Amino acid sequence: MVLLIIFALHAGDGIQLQLIDKLEQFAYDTRLKLTLSGDFDKRIVIVDVDEASLREEGHWPWSRHRLAELVDRLFSNYHISVLGVDVFFFETERAAGIDRLRDLAVQDRLPELLTRLDSYADKLDGDRALATAIENNTVVLSYFFGSKDDDKRDSNDNSSGLLPSPTFSEQEYLPESIVPGRASYYVGNIDVLQKAAFDAGFANLETTDSDGIVRRASLLHEYGGELYSSFALSIARAYTNDILIPLFAQSRDTDTIRAFELGNQQIPVDRGANVLIPYRGTFNDKYTYLSAIDVLRERVKQPGILHNAIVLLGTSAAGLGDLKPTPVQEIFPGVEIHANIVSGILDANFKHRPLFARGAEVGLLLAIGILLTMVMPMLGPVTVSIFVIGVLAATVGVNFYLWDTHNLDLPLASSVALILLLAGINATYGFAVEYRLEHQLKKAFSSYLAPALVERLVKNPEQLRLQGETRTMSFLFTDVSSFTRFVERSSPQQVVTIHNDYLDNVCRIIMDHGGTIDKIVGDAVVAIFNAPLDQPDHALRAVRCSLALDRFGREFVQGCERDGVEFGHTRVGVNTGSAVVGNFGGQRRFDYTAYGDVVNTTARLETANKALGTRVCVADTTVDQCPDTSFRPVGQLLLRGKESTVAAFEPVLASVTPIDNGVEYNEAYALLEQQSAQSLDAFERLLKHYPQDPLAQLYVARLRSGETGTAIDLSSV
Repeated sequence: MVLLIIFALHAGDGIQLQLIDKLEQFAYDTRLKLTLSGDFDKRIVIVDVDEASLREEGHWPWSRHRLAELVDRLFSNYHISVLGVDVFFFETERAAGIDRLRDLAVQDRLPELLTRLDSYADKLDGDRALATAIENNTVVLSYFFGSKDDDKRDSNDNSSGLLPSPTFSEQEYLPESIVPGRASYYVGNIDVLQKAAFDAGFANLETTDSDGIVRRASLLHEYGGELYSSFALSIARAYTNDILIPLFAQSRDTDTIRAFELGNQQIPVDRGANVLIPYRGTFNDKYTYLSAIDVLRERVKQPGILHNAIVLLGTSAAGLGDLKPTPVQEIFPGVEIHANIVSGILDANFKHRPLFARGAEVGLLLAIGILLTMVMPMLGPVTVSIFVIGVLAATVGVNFYLWDTHNLDLPLASSVALILLLAGINATYGFAVEYRLEHQLKKAFSSYLAPALVERLVKNPEQLRLQGETRTMSFLFTDVSSFTRFVERSSPQQVVTIHNDYLDNVCRIIMDHGGTIDKIVGDAVVAIFNAPLDQPDHALRAVRCSLALDRFGREFVQGCERDGVEFGHTRVGVNTGSAVVGNFGGQRRFDYTAYGDVVNTTARLETANKALGTRVCVADTTVDQCPDTSFRPVGQLLLRGKESTVAAFEPVLASVTPIDNGVEYNEAYALLEQQSAQSLDAFERLLKHYPQDPLAQLYVARLRSGETGTAIDLSSV
């Protein structure tokens, strides 16, 4: 929101953002280059005082007599329509040789020589010769306006030369809202030439842009309460012989100038009576250039191109200082810039910034800001990218269409910058959130999940539902028999070292099988399979993990015995069922765990091992999902807190002594289920073959005591 307010204030001229201004200049130049008209203007010919002219005729400035010849040639021989002279005549021409002869004649008292020189005075007067050539033709001269801020003049009016007649009186028509360029002094042409000229115009090619590029030009300048036309405007007026009429648009309570009308053409201008220069192409590409020396020596190969043409006399020679930086080319002759303006006036082909531009920019910024701010948070990274590109393309496309089709120069950089900044902020925020989530997930689960599962969870966080869900999972409980006795008989250092070593290995085995460490309570470890990530084979993983834990537990006990330490056996309970799983504990504490009857049953199965003499006890809900794993039935267990029995099984490989695939045991168990009198004999034979078999021992003892069937009451365990 702050960013949007800043951009809106910039669009409304409340604040100035130089970077946006520079980007706007770049956008303007880019659009201009992409839409150069490409039309060759045959109406205008540039007679160029080029390097070839200087080599042949001599250094600049040429004598006024030679310039007079050039003017006469253009009108008399080539029949041009209007001549615009982009050359200043600020001083009279001094014929140094004649002045010296006159001095010598006076010094040596040679009156005859003085008389002869006086008779040639008019013929030797270059200013008079040029004035004569000018006054008989339609010639527009150029001059210079300056302000007191210029280094050339101080704040006093040190003007020189003669100004042409003003185009308007300022009080005649301009309201106070119109602020054309104001000059504090001028440097005009000498009187004899200005009086002879058809008209004149100021040739200043100033720019208000910070980078010094000539993008706009003023059509009017105010001096002494009068308004004067620019060089290009004066040429166009001379060519069309039409009256310049200002047009106004009502803006609130103030009249605002919007255009000038010249004949049937309208010239759109801004509040300062400036136009955007309608560049047609690069240097010497859209206008006929003729070398001034070729015109003077009548060597023009196609003289017809000058017939009724507007001719601009100027220079492209590097040493004469009339080269300007422009959007289309870094070095561009000033005379061709004037030619482009004349073409634009005659064709009424100007890009312009309309009166509603500022309001449109503010409205567009608000619309873009609100749209992106509301929509982007709801989209994923790829969709956001497509959406942002679409908004950006639409913004640029519409702006370019209005530029190319309707000649409207509407601000573009602020909108593009806002889109990119908001997209960047959204991406940065998204990255920060994603990084934070990744960090939180890694921190929360790195101690509970295998690294591969943590990475999978980080890459697919949507698979984690911390708010809680009900899902089918497999649970594994482990415990150590006689752990209290181990603690009592060992030193504190031994307890910590051995216990930590044991738990590290148990947790590693669980995570290696894809399990999630739910909690560790003393010597007991609780693990979950199929949460938080989906594991279709979660039951098989839990069973295989139980077998691995059993192997590890027996090896760990043997290692402790070699060190003279008595450490209990590991008992494991496994069960599968539906439970609620999620993050319990509030915002400040992360405890990803599960709750449900299946969890309690798993704990009871682990405890049942103590009464059964087994080490791994698996519920039938898990066994049913492991068809390729060998189990043998333990019995129908009535566990503490349960109203119905649970069918329990023992993985065959978990038994101390192999049971020959459980064939003999299964036969004996089948007799037991049938409550056959032969069941005792069957279990006694089994015990004889496998004296260490805990289930054979269990059922022989039960049958000898008179108990029958497979139901075992462990409700008090």
